[in-house]
Amino acid sequence: MLGGVTDQNIVNTSLEKFKKVLEVYEVQLSKSKYLAGDFVSLADLRYFALTFNLTLTPYASVLDPYPHVKAWWESLLTRLEIKKVINIKKGSI
Repeated sequence: MLGGVTDQNIVNTSLEKFKKVLEVYEVQLSKSKYLAGDFVSLADLRYFALTFNLTLTPYASVLDPYPHVKAWWESLLTRLEIKKVINIKKGSI
């Protein structure tokens, strides 16, 4: 990234760690629409930012095996506030 050389070992290790987090999210999101309940919270906004950055990489498909996480992601993407943030971030990339 950013013109440097990618250390694939670090990428692979990080993806495995992230998959463990996604497993926890999957369980939680099977019980509620958002991470802290049926309302958007700071937890959702925090992890939205991390997930958004991931979706800009070749590793975005890491979300595919987690249907509740994907539904959470798609739900967030429909929100006007999120759309505004995405437009701001895309302008800075």
